[in-house]
Amino acid sequence: MNKVCVATALTGTAIAAIACSSTSTQDTTNGLVTPPTGMITETTTTAATSAATSTETHRLDEAKLAAFIAAFRARYPKLAREREDTSIETIAVRTCEDITDGLDEQRLATDIRSLASHDGTEPNETDAQHIYQMVTPICP
Repeated sequence: MNKVCVATALTGTAIAAIACSSTSTQDTTNGLVTPPTGMITETTTTAATSAATSTETHRLDEAKLAAFIAAFRARYPKLAREREDTSIETIAVRTCEDITDGLDEQRLATDIRSLASHDGTEPNETDAQHIYQMVTPICP
């Protein structure tokens, strides 16, 4: 079964389950439909999250960020071992923020070493410089 059919089937099932198991209310003042109390609405949550992240000043391209994470893992396996992607992502995000804020090279190197350190392993100055070179192309 292809992905479109699966997505359609799942969406239809979810809509049917919601319609059959609960009732919603309609606000007569603005015509909005309010979900039943206690229900989590993924669409609302996703829309709110997307709106919040799109207004961030340091929003990075997801594909470039994923490439940075992969390159970091390949180049620095000791720093990446048992480390969440979000932790590695923070190195790029914070470095881009520091660059935007105009931090000097010495401070950038110090911050990168601190951010990239993991599980008792710290990058040396050369590694910090290379990480900086890996990050700069993905900064807005």
